[in-house]
Amino acid sequence: DCGFWYGNDTLFSFVEDKHKEILEKENTDNWGSVLDAGTGSYSLSWLSHIPTKTWTAVTASQPMYESLKVQKRPSDQIIIADWSKPESIKSISNQSFDVVLVDYLIGAMDAFS
Repeated sequence: DCGFWYGNDTLFSFVEDKHKEILEKENTDNWGSVLDAGTGSYSLSWLSHIPTKTWTAVTASQPMYESLKVQKRPSDQIIIADWSKPESIKSISNQSFDVVLVDYLIGAMDAFS
């Protein structure tokens, strides 16, 4: 993993705890297919820490894309896309996700719009 996730972030810990409650009711510990809609090194580190079937991380920043160093499985992907430009998200437009993380999405849309 990226080495940033230490389990002490209030927001991520809250999300993880609440989702674990849901997963317990479904008798599983796997988050399924996860979309990190506005990824960064911190959220991607957290994402690589949780049990998922697969994950997709989206950033609109070329420098961010190049800086993201994380071990990925063949099914995982990091893509450069801008949510305000539908043509840039064609590669994932037909995919469905069990969980969508929008931690940085709102700020990123404002910054890249």
